[in-house]
Amino acid sequence: MLDVSQVPQRIGYYLAGFTDGEGSFNVSFRKRGDYAMPWKVSLCFNVSQRDKVVLTLFVEQLKCGTMRTRADGVWYHRESSETTRQATDEPNLLDDIVRSA
Repeated sequence: MLDVSQVPQRIGYYLAGFTDGEGSFNVSFRKRGDYAMPWKVSLCFNVSQRDKVVLTLFVEQLKCGTMRTRADGVWYHRESSETTRQATDEPNLLDDIVRSA
């Protein structure tokens, strides 16, 4: 789990500013018949850039998410409640944010 106090303050501010300009937070609802509740709720954080150096900083500092590239050469970092939950039983960053709001 992320310990925010371990992220250097100047890097945290940089990532926050970069996210403000290039990032997005999404909540999607999908109707599912195989869930106890009729809707599956998924949280997702994305940030994209042509240069993957900054996105690597997100992965290294936040210790979560994946990096992928699109056909047009743009890289993006994605952290979603679905991918994290499939990989580990630990709570993920997005769940922590929602619980603390």
